[in-house]
Amino acid sequence: VKVNQAAFRSRESPYRMLEVDEAQNIIFTTCLQDKSIEVIDITQSLNRVLAEDVYAKDPLPPFNASIKDGYAVKAADGAGIRTVRDVVAAGDTV
Repeated sequence: VKVNQAAFRSRESPYRMLEVDEAQNIIFTTCLQDKSIEVIDITQSLNRVLAEDVYAKDPLPPFNASIKDGYAVKAADGAGIRTVRDVVAAGDTV
């Protein structure tokens, strides 16, 4: 059985942890500086923000899926290094 090696890569972030209020302030001041709306061709849309929500005609993927990866740990074990015991990649059946 081939194991997905992505779960075993380093999990230390080069970025410092932010309080929610501070992170939201950065997002809102950065993203909401220019509120002008313009219609452009999709090929010119790189690094732009949509002015309204877009909804897919068909839900994809056509099965329940998580959009985030994560880890389950026992909080009672406290802080420290963990060993990855199992991996489930997108599309795997358990």
